[in-house]
Amino acid sequence: MLVPGLAGSRTEFDAQVARFAGAGPRQRRVVAVEPPETGDLGVDGQARRLAGRISGEGPCVLVGHSHGGLVALSLAVQRPDLVAGLMLLDVPLLLPPPLRVLARLPLALLRTPLGRPAIRRFFTATFRPADGPAWRAEVLARLDRVPAHVVRAVVAGTFTYDSTTRLRALTVPAVCVRANIPVRLDRLPATVRGTEIAGVGHWPHVHAPEATNRAIALLLDTVEEQGSS
Repeated sequence: MLVPGLAGSRTEFDAQVARFAGAGPRQRRVVAVEPPETGDLGVDGQARRLAGRISGEGPCVLVGHSHGGLVALSLAVQRPDLVAGLMLLDVPLLLPPPLRVLARLPLALLRTPLGRPAIRRFFTATFRPADGPAWRAEVLARLDRVPAHVVRAVVAGTFTYDSTTRLRALTVPAVCVRANIPVRLDRLPATVRGTEIAGVGHWPHVHAPEATNRAIALLLDTVEEQGSS
C-alpha cells in the first residue's frame, strides 16, 4: 500500500505500481491511496482509517511518503498484525532541533489569512533542481485544491507527532529512506535500516523511481524471507 503526503496523489506512485503489481514469484496487489479530506485527520486517526482498508486482506507492506510516512508508521505501531513491512520515504523524522523549531512556525499562522501563503512558501522551499517547472506547478496546484481544514490538520500533525517514540516501538521490518529531509539516519533505532537517495529532492519515487523501486524490492525480499523462515 502506497501512502502519499499532503497535497499528494496516488498517481505519484505510478512507477511503483507498474513495477510491483504482479511482479516476483508471487503476484502482488499494489494499492496507492488518496489522502483523506474527511473524518479524523490526525496522524493516528488516518492510520485507523488505513487499518480499515487493510483488514481482511492480510498483512501488507506500507510505503509512506512525507506525512503519509507518519501515518504508515502510526499504523505499523498500532496494528503490527496488519503490517508486514514499512518504508518511510523522505519522512520528517528525528529532525535537528533548530529545524523542528522553524518547521513549527507556520502552525501559528494556520488559522489566519496568512496561513495558506505561509504553507505555499514552505512547500516552495522544499523544491530542488530535480523538481522541474511542470512538477512544481503541479504540486502547488494540488496544494491550492486541498481544503483549509485538511491543511491545518496535516501540518499540525506532521510537526507535533512524536515519531521518535513510535520508531522505537516498531516490531516490523522497516526502512527509512532519506532524500531531501535531513533525517538523522545515525539516530535511527537499530531495528530500522537507513538508506539515502541523494540529489532528487523530496519526491524520490517520482524523480528517482528506479532507486526507490530497488529499495522497496529489498524490503519485500526481507519480508518474504522472514515469512518463509
